[in-house]
Amino acid sequence: MSFIQLISHFAKPVVATVVALASAGLHAQDAAYPNKPIRVIVPVPAGAAADIAIRRVAESMGASLGQPLVMDNRPGAGGGLGTIAGAKSPADGYTLVVTTMNTMAFNPSLYKNAGYDPLKDLVGISRIITVPNVLVVSRALGVTTMPELVALARKRAAENKPLLYASGGNGTSPHISGAQWRSEVKTEMSHVPYKGGPASVIDLVAGRVDFTFANIQLVVPHINAGTLVPIALTSAKRSPQLPNVPTVAEVGMPALEMSTWIGLAVPAGTPAPIIEKLHAAVVKAARSPEVKAAQEKDGNVVETDASSAEFQKTIAEDIRKWSGVIKSAGITVE
Repeated sequence: MSFIQLISHFAKPVVATVVALASAGLHAQDAAYPNKPIRVIVPVPAGAAADIAIRRVAESMGASLGQPLVMDNRPGAGGGLGTIAGAKSPADGYTLVVTTMNTMAFNPSLYKNAGYDPLKDLVGISRIITVPNVLVVSRALGVTTMPELVALARKRAAENKPLLYASGGNGTSPHISGAQWRSEVKTEMSHVPYKGGPASVIDLVAGRVDFTFANIQLVVPHINAGTLVPIALTSAKRSPQLPNVPTVAEVGMPALEMSTWIGLAVPAGTPAPIIEKLHAAVVKAARSPEVKAAQEKDGNVVETDASSAEFQKTIAEDIRKWSGVIKSAGITVE
């Protein structure tokens, strides 16, 4: 036996032993997870709908995992700042990222360089809720139905006084829906972006803007008070909170259907056993009676995924769908 063969003969079992020990060490780490608090990066301001929804789930998840989940709000750039921070964090299961349809499906098409790839830099754990928006108008407009609103939009455009539609900011779902509606109606109207949905609704109630596609949670109190008029829901089904308000499909505009979602993800490379443990904790928390009741009270629909892979598939499908919508509607963000 040559010297090289001799070294090879003894090296193989040593290498195998080292690999086995390293693998055992990794499995032991995964089994011990989590053994310290988990940070949750929230790419929206505190008090926003996504922030409120995730805090409910996080509290229940912490109890299940035996470690607290600590919120880290990082708003900005349509949710991009927080998402980038999450994507660049260590892939050890101790940083979670709140994901929304905005950050995962809209931003890659809206920005020339979003700073992250939703499918390569992050791995979705599960959705927790879907959130319908409501097309609402200022009471001052004097319209109550979609045909009346369309007619008014065309009349105002012809008079060179186009309707103003508000949103919680460039690239948000109300912005996308408003631009879509403008494309459907084929008439001119102007977008007015605000720093958050609540600010846009305040100005809508005051009559400074004409309509918006707002989160149901934000506008139900104003609808009930009679200060805003609902025209249609963007969801596939009517909402128990607004049973008399038709869906966009019912008023002849099915292309406007959109139920935005909120979920959780981890940086790519996070070990599969940790992702599976987090998935089980997310689903258990989201579907607990207390959390479910609180979400539904706000008009949210609890919706979870059977696996991380299923959520990844949903993200990929939404990227394909909304990139086409954004392109055809000519929506851009500087």
